[in-house]
Amino acid sequence: TVNAGTLDLAGFTLTGNPIPQLVYEFPESTVRCPGSCDIVGPGTIANGAEAAISAVGKLRVRDTNIVGNGLGESRGVVAHTALVTDSVVEGFRADGIDVSRRAKITRTLVRQNGSIGIEAYEGRVALRESTITENGSTYVGDGIRAKAAVVRSSEITANTWSGIEVDRSVKVSDSR
Repeated sequence: TVNAGTLDLAGFTLTGNPIPQLVYEFPESTVRCPGSCDIVGPGTIANGAEAAISAVGKLRVRDTNIVGNGLGESRGVVAHTALVTDSVVEGFRADGIDVSRRAKITRTLVRQNGSIGIEAYEGRVALRESTITENGSTYVGDGIRAKAAVVRSSEITANTWSGIEVDRSVKVSDSR
């Protein structure tokens, strides 16, 4: 648990239990932030029954590999607001990045997650110089799903269903 502070991975790997316990009170995450927090790499955060990283407030992640093994119903990042920079989010059974309000993703690879690459179910996604690829399964698989999205200098390819699904508006420049 990181309480309103910074976790410096210093090249280490933190690995959580990917299998939900039969009885538990709180969602299980490898790293849990009850408020806002920063996670700084280089380093790796792996697994978690609910999520590799969860934050109630604003989450900032930089230079970190966030890796799942496809077990449980795990997601990579779950937060109110997430800023992810120079990172990799891959291999989760559900969403790679799941936020309620806003996701700002820069120079990040989001791939091979079993559901949606990046979801902002009540907000927007700002994507810059990033790649969103090979997300999805037979039932769901958008690269980005949000109320609104701005995509610049990025690549969104080979997701099972659609590249971008938005309710209101999408702006795309220098991307494919």
